[in-house]
Amino acid sequence: MELVTGRAGSPHITSQQDRQKHQGIWGDGAYILATGNQLEPQVQSSNKILIKDGALMFQGAIFSVKVGTTDEITINNGNQGMQRKDLVVARYTYDSAQQKESAEWIVIQGEPAARNPVAPSSTSGDIQEGDTTVDCPFMIVNLDGINVTGVDIIPEVAPDIPTLNAALSNIRFEVIESTSYYVKKYENGCFEAWAKTTVIGTHLSFTQIGTSGIYYARVTNIGIGIRATEVYDIEYTPQNNGIVWGASPSMNSNMSAIDGYVVQYGADKTRNTNIRVHVTGKWK
Repeated sequence: MELVTGRAGSPHITSQQDRQKHQGIWGDGAYILATGNQLEPQVQSSNKILIKDGALMFQGAIFSVKVGTTDEITINNGNQGMQRKDLVVARYTYDSAQQKESAEWIVIQGEPAARNPVAPSSTSGDIQEGDTTVDCPFMIVNLDGINVTGVDIIPEVAPDIPTLNAALSNIRFEVIESTSYYVKKYENGCFEAWAKTTVIGTHLSFTQIGTSGIYYARVTNIGIGIRATEVYDIEYTPQNNGIVWGASPSMNSNMSAIDGYVVQYGADKTRNTNIRVHVTGKWK
């Protein structure tokens, strides 16, 4: 075993070890890093494409276009009445005799076709295993006749840590729970709450709607376990052994509990009513 991040009295850290670290973070695939101009291609003419500054991670190796510069790629002339797809790769090369590693842009020209041209293949391999030539497909250049009609970038842009944290804030949450409620309190300020209560039948004060035989009673202060600043939706469902439904649920004045109505056919108070609520909204 060797201590990589430690003094050894002489230079000892290798590119292979550095790639090991990068593979442990990004994996061994191909990604454009969220830095600089992210290797944005700019079509200048039918024969010239500029690639802006940025960095490409591939199999743990970093390929870079220096900050504030561009790389120029030359595309061979297209053919009138024909279509073509050229493949631009970032090519890794290992010169075992010189013990040197290098990288360059290579254009692999495709075969012209009257329609539906196919992009050419490239050289695959494993840099860590010592393969001398390994291509990372970067973009496909589409030609129609003599004109470049567009480019298709192949690697995705890898999100940086602030972007990941912002995305995770939408799914990371704290749980607040008791026997009567369960709350997901999300980092992004939203919440989702489930609550339940049982109302004793004799505690309900029913009022009949005209002579319809339908009665309603107000129920208050069903705690949801969190104080809301804004409410998106309230689902309010009473249940007992009769014909019953809920009506007009709303947050109470302190925005931490639900008020509503139990509506049922008949004024039977011998049945207890179970009430379930589901609330979504914001806590900050």
